[in-house]
Amino acid sequence: GGQRVGVDAQAHKEDVRRMRKEQKEKGAAVKIQTNYRQHAARAEFGGLLAEWRAGLEMEAAAREREELAREEEERERREREAAEAAVQRPFGIGSGTFRVRGKEGPAEDLLDDAAEQLQACFRGHVARSRVGAELRRRLEKRKFERQERAAVTIQRRQRGIAARARVAAIRTRHAQQDLVALLERVWYGHAARREVKKMIRRNRSVAHATLTIQRFTRGMWGRRYAREVRKSSKQKGVFLFRYHLDEKSRAKSGLPAGETAFAYDVKTKQDVVLRLTKDEAQYRREAWLQSILEEGGVVAPLVDMQHAKKHGVYVLVYKKPTTDLAKLLTKKRVSLQAKKSAIVGLCKAVALLHSKRLAHCGLVEESLVRYGDGDWKLLGLATAHKEGEMVGHVDKLTSQAIPEIMLAREGGDLDGLRASGAIDVWCAGELVFKVFAGRPLFASRKQAAAALVAAHKDKDVEVPLEDVQDVMAKYLLENMLCRQPQDRMQMKDLVLCADQIGTEADYYGGVPTIDPLHDVDGGTPPDSPVALVLGSEVVEDEEERGG
Repeated sequence: GGQRVGVDAQAHKEDVRRMRKEQKEKGAAVKIQTNYRQHAARAEFGGLLAEWRAGLEMEAAAREREELAREEEERERREREAAEAAVQRPFGIGSGTFRVRGKEGPAEDLLDDAAEQLQACFRGHVARSRVGAELRRRLEKRKFERQERAAVTIQRRQRGIAARARVAAIRTRHAQQDLVALLERVWYGHAARREVKKMIRRNRSVAHATLTIQRFTRGMWGRRYAREVRKSSKQKGVFLFRYHLDEKSRAKSGLPAGETAFAYDVKTKQDVVLRLTKDEAQYRREAWLQSILEEGGVVAPLVDMQHAKKHGVYVLVYKKPTTDLAKLLTKKRVSLQAKKSAIVGLCKAVALLHSKRLAHCGLVEESLVRYGDGDWKLLGLATAHKEGEMVGHVDKLTSQAIPEIMLAREGGDLDGLRASGAIDVWCAGELVFKVFAGRPLFASRKQAAAALVAAHKDKDVEVPLEDVQDVMAKYLLENMLCRQPQDRMQMKDLVLCADQIGTEADYYGGVPTIDPLHDVDGGTPPDSPVALVLGSEVVEDEEERGG
């Protein structure tokens, strides 16, 4: 290791002050020289430009005068020719009377007039010659003056080149001196940095404490309830208004991924779900849809609406549901009544949306929620659109394999996809199959694409109905999972079919088992819900077999 070099602080300050003063003086000198050269160049260029413009103006004036002179000479020549041609002898040879330009008289008088005209033309020609000579003399003088000024300019430029060469030599000398000063400053800076590192190591604990305080005090406005909780308990974390965000558990929900958070309301002591967005139009749109559909009781209740103006975040707060369809499907045993309740709630909620000319376009297992023992409801309307409206964010709609979306993706027309109730019917059909079959309709997107391609050829989708035991569930799936949107049954009609889940009427053939709820004298009446849903074929077949 080298020896430790001591640094005199006062000497270091004097050296730094002296070097800064020298740098300022050098910079000022260079700036003055640059400004002077630029001013001289601009003045010189301005003089040359003015001379060049004056010369162009003189030349233009001379050319104009020459053109006027030529035109005047041509006009006089034509007049003389016209005068000579006008001289006629109208009265025959030897009459002694002539006519010139409409004048008649003796030849002597006409000759006198012609002589006067010739004298006037000659005097004009002489005057024009004198003017032309004077103009040429002035142009020659101007040309000589321009050449003289150009020579002076060349001399000035040569002197400027020599001066710049001398300045470059002086700068080279100064650069060497500056290099020595720079090395000294680098050494002084190295010593100062070592001292700073020592101070940083000594104050590391203070810096760590400062960063910790900043992390816990940084955030949005409106933390009155959060501060009270922090003072009275050990609860710490990130707060949004009065909601303590749950950073550890971010389970799936019916809201868009990446824009949802679970939180705890410190005011009402309840768990809530936060829908976060920075799009004000989307925020107002969801709030408007929520206000329209809350009267029907098919959507999750909205607890609060907030806007963080500082960060531009809009928040929709929903009450956290007790359970959802995804949790119901994870259970090993689920009663038929529970399945029927979920499917009926799903169909009623979507039917209400369709009655308002709206389409959800993003139904998944987490979209259907339940609060306690109440009815099933839809959570979140982020993907809802008006029927016929352009759907701009197809990838955020749903993870299910929908024929319309897959066909648009293959054709490269995703931007032209429009919202429709048929998309909701297909999504609901996949959920119904998953509820009753215990597995998804397609194991992967590759299998879904192959099945839809085959359906495109055969005009139908092959649904493994052998995994579904309930008769009405099979009927629902046959009318929901259709390749063509126009072949799917409307949701308002599917509600009637969903109410009949659990009945044992066999409309596929064979002897039907009588439904005790709708049995009249040992038969199924034509006006019963089963007959209305399945058609008159069941009753007619039964009558034929009885006959």
